[in-house]
Amino acid sequence: MQSQVTLTTTCEKDTENLAREIARYTFAGDFIRLEGTLGMGKTTFARAFIRALAGDDDLAVPSPTFNLMQVYDETRLPVVHVDAYRMGDGSELEMLDLDSYYENGVTLMEWCSNVEDGLPGYKTPKRYVMESEVGDFLTIELSEIEGAVDSRQVTLKANGTWRERFGLLPTSIMRPQTEEGRNSFLKSQHFEGHITPLSPDCSFRTYYRVETNGEKRLIMDAPPPVEKVQDFTDMVNFYEEIGLRVPKVYASDVENGYLLLEDLGDQSLRSVCASEAMQEKWLTVATDILIHTANNKKVDVWHYSADSMWQEAKRFTDWYLPYVTGHATHIADRESFKKAWYASFEKIKNLPQTTCHYDYHIDNLMCLNPKGEATIQNLAMIDFQDARVGPVCLDVACLLEDRFPADEALRQKLIDRFLDGINEKVSKEDFIAGYNLCLLHRYFKIVGLLVRLQERDKRENVMGRMNEAWEMIHKLLHKPACTEIKNVMDKIYPQYQEKAA
Repeated sequence: MQSQVTLTTTCEKDTENLAREIARYTFAGDFIRLEGTLGMGKTTFARAFIRALAGDDDLAVPSPTFNLMQVYDETRLPVVHVDAYRMGDGSELEMLDLDSYYENGVTLMEWCSNVEDGLPGYKTPKRYVMESEVGDFLTIELSEIEGAVDSRQVTLKANGTWRERFGLLPTSIMRPQTEEGRNSFLKSQHFEGHITPLSPDCSFRTYYRVETNGEKRLIMDAPPPVEKVQDFTDMVNFYEEIGLRVPKVYASDVENGYLLLEDLGDQSLRSVCASEAMQEKWLTVATDILIHTANNKKVDVWHYSADSMWQEAKRFTDWYLPYVTGHATHIADRESFKKAWYASFEKIKNLPQTTCHYDYHIDNLMCLNPKGEATIQNLAMIDFQDARVGPVCLDVACLLEDRFPADEALRQKLIDRFLDGINEKVSKEDFIAGYNLCLLHRYFKIVGLLVRLQERDKRENVMGRMNEAWEMIHKLLHKPACTEIKNVMDKIYPQYQEKAA
């Protein structure tokens, strides 16, 4: 994975544009080092970066040279801009009290080499997921190009999670998604034919149906380094090994991010659940798939944890709240929200664990033959590349509540069926507590994701689920297991009460 990119800017505007792009993909906890001699454009970069985070091209961004630091909360995330030019060593950073920014904001520092011994350390997670938004170091070095007065050589050096984010920057290290690339892959597999695009999802993956001589396949176009088809193929192997139905992988190009997959058709569980009888029939099968999974070995992937729970829940504080309030979430409020989620995880950490699909809803379940027998071999899973090991309640909650909520009587019937069917027993009370917490977590994640898709990724027509999400959040906050989260919400965003009106 690429950890360094070098590019050339030909004018000040190029430097500003690069700063704006980096700001789009900046996470809470990021530490951005600006290196270069006097006059190389560090101030130009910093000013454009901070203004981009604020969404205000006229925001006053004074130099911190004499004050040592400037702080901003008009921005999407709290920002501290530090100039260490006049500092002698790292001990002088202590008086600035930057720790809260290292955790909850963005630190932009010039002349870091003067205080190297006082800089924070970062521990990159063993398995980084793009959507989790984990902060890390990024070094930006600006240097002169001989004979080109206005041009600069800009070297970006990534630590940890920034190596992934490089794929989103206009430095173009992410493989472009092109018709030529897809055709080349299909040609190498001797499966050229008519290509039809399918509806996009919330990722950077795209899917196409390919038909030749009456035979159909799907091509997944998942450009690295942002996307990893290996995660998908690993889960295909696991699910096939334990006897569950998933798309067959006919060919793969892991390095370039292409898969040729079995075409499972267009009959999702949503399309076959037109009547109450069909809903019960097929939701029962979907529940049986979860029972089968829980009673088999666990996949060797990462585990749902307090850290990973928070990394997704913080989309609310880092994307949604700044969007509706017009300023960064106050550090104290963000800390309170984080503390409540870590406390809540204690209620679910001892539940039995299973392999979780992690997006197990009716649109990700394909009915292979709606008129056929209702068995787990007639219902196939898709979109499982984010699977992880987590509490047994997680996928059940997603199935019965998200996208197409089951009525109360059927919901309780299927919960009882699941609890009776799994080998590792858990009380219904503990299961329901975990069920509600995992569901609340999912919807906080969704409201932040919808804002991020619109504001950062410039996706259109993505806010349609916002009202549904808030109705569920309002309902779940009144569940006993969710008390810690509700208490914090009452303080940091009491307006949530209006969302269900």
